[in-house]
Amino acid sequence: ALPIWGETVSIWLTWDGWPTTDQDYDLYLVDALRGAVLARSTGHQDGRQPPTEQITFTSPMGGKYAVVVHNYDAPATPDLKVFLTSNAVLEHPVTQRSLLAPANAADSFSVAAIHWRNWSTGPQEIFSSQGPANTSRLSPLPRAKPDIAGPNRVSTTSYGPEAFVGTSAAAPHVAGAAALLLSANPHWSVSALRGYLTDNAVDMGPPGRDTLYGSGRLDLGDPVEPTPPVPEPDPSYTYGGTPGWYMVSVPTTGEADELFGVTLFRWNPGTGEYTTPAALQPGHGYWARLPGGKEVTATGTVPASDVTVELNVSGWHQISAPWELEKSALRLTRAGETRSWSSAVAVGWIRDTIYAYKTPGLDYTTPTTLEPWYGYWIRANVPGLTVKLSYDARMRTELGLGSSP
Repeated sequence: ALPIWGETVSIWLTWDGWPTTDQDYDLYLVDALRGAVLARSTGHQDGRQPPTEQITFTSPMGGKYAVVVHNYDAPATPDLKVFLTSNAVLEHPVTQRSLLAPANAADSFSVAAIHWRNWSTGPQEIFSSQGPANTSRLSPLPRAKPDIAGPNRVSTTSYGPEAFVGTSAAAPHVAGAAALLLSANPHWSVSALRGYLTDNAVDMGPPGRDTLYGSGRLDLGDPVEPTPPVPEPDPSYTYGGTPGWYMVSVPTTGEADELFGVTLFRWNPGTGEYTTPAALQPGHGYWARLPGGKEVTATGTVPASDVTVELNVSGWHQISAPWELEKSALRLTRAGETRSWSSAVAVGWIRDTIYAYKTPGLDYTTPTTLEPWYGYWIRANVPGLTVKLSYDARMRTELGLGSSP
């Protein structure tokens, strides 16, 4: 039941069928006393339309109304979500999983609101949406949201004393804190900035990250000394004195295979054959038969953002890293779901062991750290994987911020 006190209300229905669906639902607003239909949304979903219906209704007077969802043609019965925007009072509200897009997106930075007078103790404001983010067939694991909490009901010149209310007030406070950090450290990546904010937040509610306050209330801690830009890897490299086969890579973009002075080979797991690439890419590994003491000097741009490697088919792949990177820092994505290395191993996406072949050992080793200038074998157990080589992991290590969240 939905009391509406002479105002305009917008109601949205969505279900687990993005981006397009053939599961067809309709949405109705009904006078709860008389049963009369006051507004409806009956868009057709035949596999080409998004899974959404929406009603906007202005009540001529106060009253009690009901929201009705009709299963027009949805044999799969996916999960449903209903949201509304207004000051109307819901008779059966559900606070959990109430985050709207884009606040529920994996890469968003969602901010909860706390009354500034309750800043040290809470609670979260009753109107501040709670997590976790809704699951779906594209993202089957719940995401811990929000990310952090900021103050609201603050005083401003525009709104007056304690009149700036809501996450509309809390979010700018966090944005301002982020701006201060970036002004002191303009070379920080988005992920490094995000990590600093969550690492320094003051924990509230249940221990650790939770679905009320995220990592906790905003706190920048002690003043941060500006950090110098992270030095780029040396573009010059000398391989070992032993001639033979090496699995090699380059840390820069724009290089051709002539760089090594020999023919390079790259394994194609889709065809089961080796190819001879021309343009070399950070993130890829290559076989090269090098003479002893071979020196290679690369010129180009060292990536300053994440590098991704597509593992489109199951089987062995040759990868590399443009910076030193721990195996544990690798992230894997499949069908919109992202997992840590250990989690991907646990569910069977990827084999845990990575193999290197550097010569003069004339044998494979199993490193836990990827180094630039060398390639590595990695085995995908399922198709459709993407490996992310995190620039943030490198930055956080260099800046002493710990491992990536």
